[in-house]
Amino acid sequence: LFTDIKPVDWLTFRISIGGEVANSENEQFFPVFYETVSNQRGVNNLFRNNSGRIHSVWENTVTFNKTFAENHTITLLAGYSREGNSYRFQAFNAQAVPEDRDLWFASNASGTVLFADVTDGNLEGIAINPRQPLDWSTVSYFGRLIYSYGNYADVTASVRRDGSSRFTGSDIWGYFPSFAAGLKISEFSFMQNVEFVNFLDLDLSFLYFVLHVMSSKQ
Repeated sequence: LFTDIKPVDWLTFRISIGGEVANSENEQFFPVFYETVSNQRGVNNLFRNNSGRIHSVWENTVTFNKTFAENHTITLLAGYSREGNSYRFQAFNAQAVPEDRDLWFASNASGTVLFADVTDGNLEGIAINPRQPLDWSTVSYFGRLIYSYGNYADVTASVRRDGSSRFTGSDIWGYFPSFAAGLKISEFSFMQNVEFVNFLDLDLSFLYFVLHVMSSKQ
């Protein structure tokens, strides 16, 4: 969901928000049965889990776009974004619960009851595939400058500053610059009579990228 505000033709303010809310439940009941001495279950077993996830994104940008002297176009963008995620998981495995489904609660079990949360890897042999970290957030400041000369050439330079609760180490902030230049050779007049070439573009790019090992801290 977003909205644009244009006080003048060459200036645009954009506010955008997005999110996701997901909840799930899983229930498995294993009744008492007897087929052979080696294939039987003397005590019933109930496994139940529930999980919830909330993910949100909020971004604000301002864009300047203006053409000078017909062929020179400058686009300048600056922005701020914030992203957050929260995840919860709980499960229990109970033995000897009442046969009546309305009474399928851990508190009604007369046998062993095991509990697990998002930090556990399995529960009585049942994999629960936990997701970590529980909560994380990221804040970004970014800017981009694009210069275009007609349909012939483009130069782009950008930089962003990201801070995340999942970055390890004492410094949770990082800078990530990039640069790109493109030349549309097929747009020049000397290429117009070359029938076997529809589009020819020469690109040069540079990207500074740092891989941060994510931690489970909030």
